[in-house]
Amino acid sequence: MRKLYTLILAFVASMAVWAQESALPTGVNVAGQLGMKDFDSSQPWSLKGDGSVKENRTFGNYWTGQGINFLFDYITDGDNLYDGREGYTAAGFYGDGKIEDDLPELHQVLKMPAGYYTIRVQAIYRDATGQKTGECISNYLKTNSYKKNAWVYADILSSSDPNSEVVRDFSKAIRHMGSAESTENLCTWPSDDWRKDGSFKRITDEYDEETEEYVEKTFYYPSSILGASMHFKKGYYWNELDILLTEDSYVKIGLKKTDYIVEDWLCWGGWEIIFNGEPTEDVQIKFAQQEYTREKEELEALKNKIANSKFKYLNNSFVQAIASAVDDDIMTSDDAYNDAESSKSLDEYMKVIKNETRLIEYYEENLQFLGHLDFLIGKSKKLSENSEHPGLSDFIANLNAIISEINSKALFDEEDRPMEFCQAEFAKLAKARGDYLDTQEADENGAKDFTAVINHPWFVNDEYEPVYGEESGDLAWSLQEPTWQDRSALGGPGNYSSKKEDRTDIASDVTIYIDKTVKNQWYENMDFTDAHITGMVLYYQAGLVGACDGWHSNAFGSGSEQICQNVLGLPSGYYSLKALLRGNGDNWNGEYHNIFATNSLGETVTSPVGQPDSEYPNSAEYGWNEQRPYAYVEHKTGIIHVPDGQLLIGGQSSMVANYTGFRLFFYGEEPPVNNLIAEDIEEVKKAAEVLTFKGDKAYVEEQIAKCVLPIEGTAMFETYRGYLNSARTYINAATIEMKKFNAIDTYTAIVADNPAAEDMVTPALNYASKLGEGENDTYKLIDAAVKTANKYKEYINAYVDAQKYDDADIKQTLADQKAAISQKMQTVEQLTSYISDLARPIKVATLTALGAADATEASPVDVTSLIVNPTFEAGNQSQWDKGTTTGWTSTISSQTNEYSRGNVEIWNQGNGSFSQKLIGMPAGIYELSCYALYRDNTAVTADLVKAYNEAGGEENWANHNAELFVKTSLGNDFASYVKGIEALKNTTPTFTRVATAFEYDEENNNEPYETEMTTSAPEGEGEDIPSVTKWTHVALGSYPFDTQVEVDGTTYCYPASMYGFYQCWKQFPNVYLNKVRFEVKEDETIEIGLRKNVTISEDWLIFDDFQLKYLSGDIFKNRATGIVDANANQVKKGATYNLAGQKVDASYRGIVIKDGRKMIQK
Repeated sequence: MRKLYTLILAFVASMAVWAQESALPTGVNVAGQLGMKDFDSSQPWSLKGDGSVKENRTFGNYWTGQGINFLFDYITDGDNLYDGREGYTAAGFYGDGKIEDDLPELHQVLKMPAGYYTIRVQAIYRDATGQKTGECISNYLKTNSYKKNAWVYADILSSSDPNSEVVRDFSKAIRHMGSAESTENLCTWPSDDWRKDGSFKRITDEYDEETEEYVEKTFYYPSSILGASMHFKKGYYWNELDILLTEDSYVKIGLKKTDYIVEDWLCWGGWEIIFNGEPTEDVQIKFAQQEYTREKEELEALKNKIANSKFKYLNNSFVQAIASAVDDDIMTSDDAYNDAESSKSLDEYMKVIKNETRLIEYYEENLQFLGHLDFLIGKSKKLSENSEHPGLSDFIANLNAIISEINSKALFDEEDRPMEFCQAEFAKLAKARGDYLDTQEADENGAKDFTAVINHPWFVNDEYEPVYGEESGDLAWSLQEPTWQDRSALGGPGNYSSKKEDRTDIASDVTIYIDKTVKNQWYENMDFTDAHITGMVLYYQAGLVGACDGWHSNAFGSGSEQICQNVLGLPSGYYSLKALLRGNGDNWNGEYHNIFATNSLGETVTSPVGQPDSEYPNSAEYGWNEQRPYAYVEHKTGIIHVPDGQLLIGGQSSMVANYTGFRLFFYGEEPPVNNLIAEDIEEVKKAAEVLTFKGDKAYVEEQIAKCVLPIEGTAMFETYRGYLNSARTYINAATIEMKKFNAIDTYTAIVADNPAAEDMVTPALNYASKLGEGENDTYKLIDAAVKTANKYKEYINAYVDAQKYDDADIKQTLADQKAAISQKMQTVEQLTSYISDLARPIKVATLTALGAADATEASPVDVTSLIVNPTFEAGNQSQWDKGTTTGWTSTISSQTNEYSRGNVEIWNQGNGSFSQKLIGMPAGIYELSCYALYRDNTAVTADLVKAYNEAGGEENWANHNAELFVKTSLGNDFASYVKGIEALKNTTPTFTRVATAFEYDEENNNEPYETEMTTSAPEGEGEDIPSVTKWTHVALGSYPFDTQVEVDGTTYCYPASMYGFYQCWKQFPNVYLNKVRFEVKEDETIEIGLRKNVTISEDWLIFDDFQLKYLSGDIFKNRATGIVDANANQVKKGATYNLAGQKVDASYRGIVIKDGRKMIQK
């Protein structure tokens, strides 16, 4: 609701003698007396940074609300922040996604006596991404307006239930960041850090008598929760909302957002409720009078805003005529208000106020529409200057006549309203432009190029639109501007704004808005869940400028990001859309991109879905390669009917995509459907040339054969286009799979590494070589073929490994398997079975060699060698690169990070597991252990440590969300909770700040602001942290160094980084040791590893060095081989037997059983 008085009339009838007098004092803050409470900093703030909870939840002890990833940060009074400075209570919503249609809000419900109140809250709103802060402040200062999307509100409820009926509502937009009041830089930083205050210059009302000019001052605004808390502490950014209760009521008070804007920011601090007095009749009239005054002031400000607006093509006299119309309406309202003053009738007051509200909305829309009208005039004039279609002279005459009619308008009255006049002239102008473009000659397919109606279709100024030409032997689009043609000099793709230095600014007129209501302007629309995104930017790539998401973390859970434009002024008829796109992402994860056009009826046409790495099949490195302009792929939609001159066009993607070169084509009311289908058929045939499998070719030919020409009407056209789009989709899918078809290379490599395996591999190699030659062979066979080849590789490795064992049973098994495999190609299942058949005897031999026969629970035997890469030394990633850890499989998003000493972390990821499987495990009792800890929050706090201590350990700790586990193939599950970081009781810092070289910041008391970091003891001064040489200056106890927390007078140290974990583990290894004991009943496959069962933002699971121990078992007394049992009860004392139960002599080499015990006979 935009104003606080909207439904006040509903309560006027309840005026009467109140049952009881209010005891509230007048003119002071009574929030505490009403039961309103702030965040309780004495309680664990478990939701800090928690973006995983998607349902209603409690923010602290008193506030409740909803949203996803909106509770970005929280600071409590006295928090020890940077360099010992204290923070003050503040919290914030950070727009980072949404769940269905739920928008963020939080509230408290209070029971309030009847009265007149002022609700005050310190709050600030940014209606853009952090990257676009400067742009949004500049727009606010220029226009004194912004996207009113964040509100302080008060809903009068029918009961104490917060979801009960809202009887009346009050609301007011939160102040914009650009309304900054501080001329003091409150939140400073010794380096370029995002948390420090931003600034801008503004002309003030202060007049300098000497210079005879108004003084320009620098104002500072907060960029972070920390900064906002400091501004709030100084008393800045108060928002006030007046409400009137005519009876005791339940009131839901809080903050809410009414639209989703990518990465906007709402931050708030303290609340106050001022009681202004009892709701007597005089108070209610005074309330209405004040509201009228506020509305009139807003209407007069709007009049002045219109009067001072400047347009390129609209005369000032025309603009002043509209401002005069506002003035006339104000005087009419004044007359009505004077009548209400005479009668003292609340009904009359309300009528006047409602009329003023209507006028404000009317003229705000009118002012916006003036911009649309001016834009359309400008585009039409450029069209008349830069084109020569047959109807040019008529178009120029019509254009001049319309402009003259507009600019000669000097007066409006009650019968001739300004908004309606502007809309009528806009429609005339749009029709004239459309009629002119319709005079051009159609191409061979009946299309007329209407791209001129799109604003900045190439995302550059009109004079720099690209041309189509030959470059490096390939046809491609390129910019005309020479300094932007040399792509190698530009150093690769990137944000356009960072690449325009020393070059012509070719896109100074282009803006990507966040407001969906803009017409003929590009805007971004983010409609998705579960993703972090920075919003659309102008992006230079492959010689062109386009619209591209600057960055986001992953494919969206659902929905897409979109670049859109509402195109106006189109003649009725059919249209199609083309554009150039290139996508970036992992095509096996389902990412996509395409273009679309939607009419006012909601009907939509799209291009076939494109996928990364699939659209330019002749290129082995499609994607973000800057030097290959032909990697842009043209997308084309079907045709769509436009009945009313409006069409929404755009592109959409589930991952990062770059869009440019939008072109619109008009076909009239009777589109040449036969020509269009014929064109599509030729495109499909051309695309199908990459297919090599007979079955794939046959499918495409079948779809083409369904399109029998000629046809009549658009109904069959859509059916045929569906067939051809299916063919396109099929070709894309086949192309992707063909790029994965490496089976022949895999078999060739196997033989090269193991020549003796050639006979075993030959049947499978022959199958792979002939794949595609069969009439029914399609790309859908490729996945199985690749998996089979990979399984062959795994089997041959196991086969070669098994040959190392001088054991008769193993040798016989190898011989039998080789004979079968050499005869015919084996399936994945058969090869898996063969590997399993080898695994158990090999593991038994390994256990025996390690002395497991003598293992007891008191004296277990280390059998860690059965685990692949248990210490993570293999496949270690450099610095912060993410990757798969050798030997291990991760189902957790983004895998893991590795660096430094080879430990592994899973930070800020979803639920899942990090594990590996061990097949053919002999029966017995085992113990799995690893060094690990789990942090269930953004950071360790004293409150969390106290809560952990009170819980009494992992078993009772509510936040034990990580486990060390073992699962067996018989369905048994063994697990133990990973030690919570709160369990550590180390009072000695193991990783602290050591400055070895630094520069001084002369403006900050000679504090070092760039420091080379080294470790302290035990590794000695001067040894650099691997891969990390410099850090922005940070304080003791800040990342990456140990977090220091004081609990009951004692300071404890907790690792906060991978290197900190390594240092602490090195000194106190047993503190981190986690164990789980498990039993293997028989020959089983087991899965070992770590898992998380929840998603918590910025939680942290870090670990190193898995160990496996054998405690006891029956494998050395009763080995079920499936052949012969050979144990101490079945053999003669002193005799020697092999594992098959056959008696052998001293010449036998391998594992033997003697006196009931296994041993290796050499």
